[in-house]
Amino acid sequence: MDLAGRYGRPAEEGWTAFELPVTQEALASLAGLARVTATHILSGFRELGLLEGTRGRYRLRLAELKNHVEGLEETL
Repeated sequence: MDLAGRYGRPAEEGWTAFELPVTQEALASLAGLARVTATHILSGFRELGLLEGTRGRYRLRLAELKNHVEGLEETL
């Protein structure tokens, strides 16, 4: 979310688009996660309709994703 907030640009209907040539391995490392864990989390976001894209070109629903993550944090 931080990368999208810094490097993203508003796109259509609530989406934030950003291009960043990083692998899932690099994203996992930035988040302090194993690659398999990061892949699982990203897949979950895709299934919820919060994330689209691959290979450095992504779109996400930044506000909805933040709300989703905050809701998860409250349950911990």
